[in-house]
Amino acid sequence: MTLLDEPEFIEDLKSDLSGAEIARKWGCAESTARQHRLNITAKDGLSLRDKVQRGKDAAETFDQNDRGDITMTKRSDRIIPLSEWLADLERDGFNPDDFTHSHGHSIWQQGSREDGDKTLYANRFSATRKMGRDSGYDAEAILDRVRDAIEGFVPPVVKSRNPGNAALVICAADWQIGKTDINGGSQDTAVQILNSFARAADNASRFAPEEIVIIDAGDIVENLWNVPSQRATNDLGLPHQVEAAVRLMLAGIKMLAPLTPRIRYVAVPSNHGRSRVGYKQEAGDAHDDYGIAIAKIVRTALSLNDAFAHVEIVLPEPHLESVAIEACGSKIGVVHGHQASRPEGLADWWRGQALGNGPVADARILIAGHFHSLRMQTVGDDRTLFVCPSSDRGSSWYTNLKGESARSGMLTFLTVDNEWGALEVL
Repeated sequence: MTLLDEPEFIEDLKSDLSGAEIARKWGCAESTARQHRLNITAKDGLSLRDKVQRGKDAAETFDQNDRGDITMTKRSDRIIPLSEWLADLERDGFNPDDFTHSHGHSIWQQGSREDGDKTLYANRFSATRKMGRDSGYDAEAILDRVRDAIEGFVPPVVKSRNPGNAALVICAADWQIGKTDINGGSQDTAVQILNSFARAADNASRFAPEEIVIIDAGDIVENLWNVPSQRATNDLGLPHQVEAAVRLMLAGIKMLAPLTPRIRYVAVPSNHGRSRVGYKQEAGDAHDDYGIAIAKIVRTALSLNDAFAHVEIVLPEPHLESVAIEACGSKIGVVHGHQASRPEGLADWWRGQALGNGPVADARILIAGHFHSLRMQTVGDDRTLFVCPSSDRGSSWYTNLKGESARSGMLTFLTVDNEWGALEVL
């Protein structure tokens, strides 16, 4: 006698129990339970999705989250056009012009001996509330508060000293100006960045470095074209993001400029920085990037004042996404990090660059951002890979998914002759 001879087992296969629950109940492998369920549902002429979801999915559903975004679904024997979705939205008391829209459908076959095969559609519609004054966001007011925070910030007063023989590296990674999340919005990010620069300036006054290296490891702005939800989760439009980022970087350089005979500001392209013409649609090459543009704007601004003649802007060669410099005898490479799908993958990327004689092939220290949490790894012949924390307001998406969060701030350290020390997150 097999499990398929048990009527109760057959009923369980047709129920809402998961494959794991069925396997535990009947003492079989989960894969066995899943295969039997597929066989049974195929015989009944119903898809597995329809079987599992029956009793759970209504013919129509409506949901609205706390940001005002709306999702609707309808199960039907036809494809529902956008015009009908918008009519439903208006019927429910919403103005379609207040939202951006997307809709789609999936198809499955349902059949029976009496009626034959029938094509059914799972129609989906989403309406994402637009960013703007009418939806509760006032970009100019928020940017005014960011400007006030910058202009009202008083940097520490320090005494000039003779320079030491080390470089102070300040990793300004993943500011993502314009983003709002679990720990606040652009104004909070601005305060975090200014405080980090102020603490770095205090350290510089104590360490008296021979030079300071400010590294924009990418994602300096949030952008609007990575995922559709950015229109709802941003508090600044893209032009305002660029303005705020320029102002903040200039404020940081202004604090640090009197404390060292040389400053280099290094910037690399990134995924959030990339210029796009639509979601995930890149507008140009690797340097068609807002982070690169911000660095060039900062260079132009600094050139107008001889007090900043000792500040140099360093960018990758055209079409390339990484760059290397030498600071106080240390060979330092910089890349954003989106070249790898996980932090550990950056070590393999670096090995590939070494074999391909890329810009960071000879670097002994590699600095990356993108992954928003501090990591340190020894690679190859005692080289060091630093993955930097971010200055943004956290990632509720990642916290909800993994339960993890990381401290915001800028990674700083001293380095000379490929050695490093005084590691700190400010």
